[in-house]
Amino acid sequence: MAGYHDFIRYSLTEGRTGRISLKPPKVIGCAVSRGTRDYQEDEHTVTAIHIPPIELRHSLNRYFGLNWDPGHIGETLAGQVLFAGIYDGHGGNAVSSFLQQELHALFEQVDPNEVPELVSGLQGVGGYFKRFRGGALIDWMEPHDPPRTLDLEARATLAFLAADKKISALRESEQSGATASVALLQSLDPQAPFFATQDLALTVAHCGDTHVLLCGAGSARAYPMTEAHHADTRGEQARLRRMGQGIVTDSFGEA
Repeated sequence: MAGYHDFIRYSLTEGRTGRISLKPPKVIGCAVSRGTRDYQEDEHTVTAIHIPPIELRHSLNRYFGLNWDPGHIGETLAGQVLFAGIYDGHGGNAVSSFLQQELHALFEQVDPNEVPELVSGLQGVGGYFKRFRGGALIDWMEPHDPPRTLDLEARATLAFLAADKKISALRESEQSGATASVALLQSLDPQAPFFATQDLALTVAHCGDTHVLLCGAGSARAYPMTEAHHADTRGEQARLRRMGQGIVTDSFGEA
């Protein structure tokens, strides 16, 4: 069912579906600035991706205790998720452009069978990663019968690691890098798209210090959804001390 696209499907009568383009600013608003640089190093992506409904249901139950039932709307609508990614490039736009073109596809395409190889490759980097055991992917380090169902945390982790592996093969990544912050929006109402539903699930995944904020439509309050990944932050300092290692980078690239 993979196949990201620039429109959202929604349910009509008699089993029919409609489409709403994600391009008009009334649907998705985007503002971009390059500051004082001569060229733009940052990128962003807004697209619709497909994630197996069984994973979405598993994630909602595991993290929120919700017994979500998409009803009989079919696999296509039930697995529809809005993917919004922001990539803050530095040292050039090679890595941010790669993420803009590839990360959403990796979210759809990653295979849990890739986990052991990806984790082993990270361990071979040495330093902090020598003692990495899989994190959110630890349950997929060994074969399991029947196969374990991914949740959104595991899928996002796997997609980020797969992207990092591909980026490390780019010659430009020795000098160029990028943060990545991704918001996934899932309508829990099978009859309504994300912007029209009263029941919406938000999942955020990020690497680096590009912030995601949740802002109230009827107020001026902003709620931070991310914490900066820096070696000098208190949480990261404590974690690195426990591991007894330093860290090379806080973003994709520059390796």
